[in-house]
Amino acid sequence: MRGRKWLAGLLGVVLICVVTAVAIYLYARQRVNFAGMLGNAAVANITVPAGFVVQVFADGLSGPRFMAVGPDGILYVADRGNDRIVALPDANGDGQADEVRVVTDGLNNPHNLVYHEGAWYVAVTDGVVRLVDEDGDGVAESRTTLIDSYTPPGQHSSRTIAFLPDGRLLISAGSTCNVCAEEDPRRAAITSYDSPVGQDQLTGETLYASGLRNAVGLTVQPETGQLWVTNNGRDLLGDD
Repeated sequence: MRGRKWLAGLLGVVLICVVTAVAIYLYARQRVNFAGMLGNAAVANITVPAGFVVQVFADGLSGPRFMAVGPDGILYVADRGNDRIVALPDANGDGQADEVRVVTDGLNNPHNLVYHEGAWYVAVTDGVVRLVDEDGDGVAESRTTLIDSYTPPGQHSSRTIAFLPDGRLLISAGSTCNVCAEEDPRRAAITSYDSPVGQDQLTGETLYASGLRNAVGLTVQPETGQLWVTNNGRDLLGDD
């Protein structure tokens, strides 16, 4: 009897540890900036081929994931953990940002951004926002919410966007769970919309691709116009 109690207690401890580890893992995937946790000193330990140098371009960000170069040659970043879009100019070309300039803030977990026909389009958890710098001062004076009907994050809070050659806008939204049947057909899928240029809201919602648990990366091959996707399949498979 004593042996059974001991075994039951051990199994309970193991179960608690597993549940805790999974919870930490799932939370960390969403918001933790592991690069920031390592610190800039870790850069010195990266080994690169001869002729290459690794250095910190900008710090003080929280969970940046996607970035894009604007028509002004400046690097723009979705500073996800700080709910903002920032610009990182490097006027003297020394490989270090001169400043971290806030383009706009107060966004809902901005994940990626694309410049298209005079405006920045930003993917946020509940949809897409369009930003316009109306006076050329580097700050977005105009902000338009094109869609905000995407369901609560669940397991995946990020959204990713891309433009097809015909001007249609694509939105990728990951699944709400690890493996399940989604109630919202836009989850674990990519959805297309008519061109948003000159519009205040998205129209023409059409399922573009499904069966993609979490298509985080989207890009269009410029010569062929084909969409390329990085898909994160289900977790917790295998022995490790």
